[in-house]
Amino acid sequence: MSVSRARIPRPLAELHALPDEALLDTKEAAAFLALAPNSLPWYRSQGGGPAFIYVGASVRYKLGVLRAYIGERRPFVAGGAQ
Repeated sequence: MSVSRARIPRPLAELHALPDEALLDTKEAAAFLALAPNSLPWYRSQGGGPAFIYVGASVRYKLGVLRAYIGERRPFVAGGAQ
């Protein structure tokens, strides 16, 4: 019998309750930012998106950095001037 090593992402409400120092994996960070799961790897490949760190071979995002990233984004208003 094989044991799956896939990590179950934390619920969104739990992510919002974590401190700024908490590290999120790519799937959790995408959920927190309300992005499709493949968006953050694409942003990284293009040299954009929120800052990230490597923990071993794994990409992690500090929750405080994601909160700041949200604050830096301009809201989109369909059909309106910004």
